[in-house]
Formats: sequence, C-alpha cells, structure tokens
Amino acid sequence: MVFRMIVKGAIIFACCWGMASSAYAQASARFLDGGISIGYDSRACNNAIEGAVRYNSATGLEYCNGTNWTGPGGCAAPASCPQIGDQCGDNTIFAGCHPIYYSAVFVHPQNQSAGAAWSMQTVANAGAQNNHDGRINQQWIVANRVPLTNYAAFKLCDDLNQVSALGHGDWYLPSRVELYMLFAVSPQINSGPGDSFIATQYWSSTENNNNTAWFSNFSIGSVPSDTKSTLYDVRCIRRN
Repeated sequence: MVFRMIVKGAIIFACCWGMASSAYAQASARFLDGGISIGYDSRACNNAIEGAVRYNSATGLEYCNGTNWTGPGGCAAPASCPQIGDQCGDNTIFAGCHPIYYSAVFVHPQNQSAGAAWSMQTVANAGAQNNHDGRINQQWIVANRVPLTNYAAFKLCDDLNQVSALGHGDWYLPSRVELYMLFAVSPQINSGPGDSFIATQYWSSTENNNNTAWFSNFSIGSVPSDTKSTLYDVRCIRRN
C-alpha cells in the first residue's frame, strides 16, 4: 500500500492505492467528489490487516502497522494505555495523537488550578503566540519572564517540571489547538481514573495580543480570548 498525505492549513487531502477490494474495504472507503472518504475500522490491528487505513474521529487518519493503529507520523498508543482516557504506567492519561505533529499526548491526571491568571503583565510575548505547539510557548515564557510569579498558569506547569512530576520534566500549558483537542477527547478522559475536565474555562498558552490570551470554554468548545489577568483553570500536558 502507498499512502500519501498533504496538509494545507486545516484541510487534509489523502489518497490511497492498493486497498483490498473486499466488501469490508468497500464499506469503509468510498470515492467522494474526486477524493476518497475513509471510514472507521473497528478491527484489532494485526498482521492480517497490516497496511489498512482508517479515520478515527479522536486522532485523525491512522494505519495498521501490523501491531497498532498509528498516525502517519508514527504516533502509537502506549501498550499500557491503548485507548484515549486510559491511565498509563506512569499515571499520566493518554489523550490521543497530536493533530499537527502526530506525537502521543498525555494529560496530567489532576487539574493544576481552579483559578490562575495567564499573566499579570500587559506586555507582548512574541515567543508565546504559537497556535499549535504549547511547548514552544511554555519554554519561551520560562526563559524570558523570570521570575514566573506574574505568569501563574505557566508557573503551575513549570512547578511540575521542577519536581519531575510523574517522572517527567517536560510539562507545559497546552496551545490553542492542543486545548481544543483536549476538549474533543474530554468525554473519554472524563470516563477514566483522573480528574475530569469540567464545563468551565481553561487557559491555553497562546497569546493573542498585549492584553489578551486565548482560552477554551469547555461547556461549548469555543476558543475565544480574554484579559490575561482573568482567573481560569489550568491543566498541563506533555507529549513524546
């Protein structure tokens, strides 16, 4: 099987050749307006279906590598937590595959705060405006806004790094896109053993301008902006 994927903005074009002509394959994929619409394949990934492709609403396009369903960039669910919402061996919660970088994303099992400011300063943070990668935003704030007492949301994640919480020192405040991803998979996470995402507001690490930053309203999934000094919830994540 040859699999090609082109990403333009938020639109994904995928083409597949060599798909089996079985009734199952025909039911799972169909031609649609010049492209191919791929459905969900509920079978367990094994050698018999290696190379099969499916669309997972939580993690996007996946293919069977003979052992696991994985994303085009090589994202595979850990063996100890194969399903979104499962608690892994290190007690982190598997949140699926990153929608841009296709790396496994893990959320801390606990909410870090029920009310923290993004910042108490109305200044531009040029290195904390990445929409896709909260790790970049976190690292820039930590390196350029010392001490972090005026950046409480970031400090909460940095505090985890200072003690290598759950064995990891790469926790960060999720970006705008990553936060929306967490909203999308929150029903699965909420059914697991960790703290639930509640229907409230959570800060992203993405700055909007001098005065505001982006957050997500988990009651409806919107991602608007608000004054940085507003107190919103914080949940830190990490990824492989």
